Amino acid sequence: MDIKTYLTRQNKNLNGVLHHLAGDISKEEWFSRPGPGQNTVGYTVWHIPRTQDHFLQTWIRGEAEVVTKGQWSHWANLKAAGIGVGITMEQSDEIAQTATLADTLAYADEVHQTLLAWLEGINDNTLDFAPDVKERLQAYPEYQTPGYLAEVTDLFGLPVWGLLIRPCMGHLHRHLGELEITKDVLRKAMAF
Repeated sequence: MDIKTYLTRQNKNLNGVLHHLAGDISKEEWFSRPGPGQNTVGYTVWHIPRTQDHFLQTWIRGEAEVVTKGQWSHWANLKAAGIGVGITMEQSDEIAQTATLADTLAYADEVHQTLLAWLEGINDNTLDFAPDVKERLQAYPEYQTPGYLAEVTDLFGLPVWGLLIRPCMGHLHRHLGELEITKDVLRKAMAF
C-alpha cells in the first residue's frame, strides 16, 4: 500500500468514527464535561474537524480554512479561539454554545471531502515538503497567541506526511477515544 492510500483510508476511518461516536450525542451530553476543569463534549467534537481544517489548509496548503467560507459565517465569533488550543475555559464553553452537533458534523464532512480531494491530487514530493509554517501563520492573530504557540511549536519543521499523521490523525484519534469513554461514563451515570 502506498502512503496516499494509507492516508486516505485512515482519514475515511477517522471521519466514520467521528460520526459513529458523535452522531447520537444528546444536548445534555453536548454540554457535559468528563471531569472538573475539562472541556465539554461539544468542544471536543468541534475541535476534531477544526484541527484537520487548520493543519491541512493553513499549515500544509497555505490557504484559507474551510471554516472561513460563507456557510460557516455564523461561527465568526469563534475566530479568536482558532482551533481551540491554548484558550480559556470561557472560550471553550462559547464554542459548545455556538456550534451545534448537526453543524459540526456537516463541517467535518466538508473538511473531510476537502482533504480527500487534495490527497487525490498530490504526489510523494508534496508529502515530503516541509512548509514554512511560521510564515503562513503570520497572517492569523488567533495563531500568534502564546497558548497556541506553546502547543504547536514542536510541530514546526515537520514534512506534510508528519503533519497529516501527528495532529491530523494521531491527536484526533486520542480525542475520539476520550469521546468514547466520556459518553460511556455519562450514560452509565445517568442510568443510576
